Amino acid sequence: MLKIKNLFKEYENGENPLAVLNDISLEIKDGEFIVVLGPSGSGKSTLLNAMSGLTAVKSGTIENDGVDITKLNQSELTLFRRKYTAFVFQSYYLMPVLTVKQNIKMGANLAGNKDYEEIIAHVGLKGKENRLPAELSGGERQRVSLARALAKRPKILFCDEPTGALDEATGRKILKYLIDNQKREGYTMIMVTHNENIALLADKIIRMNSGKIVGVFPNRPQTVEEIGW
Repeated sequence: MLKIKNLFKEYENGENPLAVLNDISLEIKDGEFIVVLGPSGSGKSTLLNAMSGLTAVKSGTIENDGVDITKLNQSELTLFRRKYTAFVFQSYYLMPVLTVKQNIKMGANLAGNKDYEEIIAHVGLKGKENRLPAELSGGERQRVSLARALAKRPKILFCDEPTGALDEATGRKILKYLIDNQKREGYTMIMVTHNENIALLADKIIRMNSGKIVGVFPNRPQTVEEIGW
């Protein structure tokens, strides 16, 4: 269970600080697929980074299984992220001098996972293990990023616009694999997007605007094949 209470975060903006998270409170159950939906500048990516421990907040609490991560020091936060979380971003953040297999192995090593090679086949990269990121298409690089995250065997997977730079066909494949794997493994998945259609895949939709949650809506998930693009 992820519990967030009265979360505030500000950025400096001259004499008047800009509130990017304004009194955010919510609960996310284990195993849920959550989509955080909102326009650019609504605070959704900042919320994702706060929940995952990547960015500090001004005040409020973020409890993960009863542990308030806002009270952890940097070393403790690093251990928390290593043990509990993984990330898939719009930018792939791959190591350019490492092969597909080596990039994925980096994630596996953080969790002591020696059975990571089956993930390579699951994401459609079999036969491309020895290629460098520069030798891959955008969709293939995103699949490497995804496989690296899943090789950590996370309890929570955070996704920030994971299909934002992909064409429709590739984006649908990535989403289908994400959802199928999440159902199979049972981890919590929290995805940020501005795409209204992608939100229809989630168990619950959280709408944000101007740093606030403006609505939390249970959803009957559609399939990747059913949604528009």
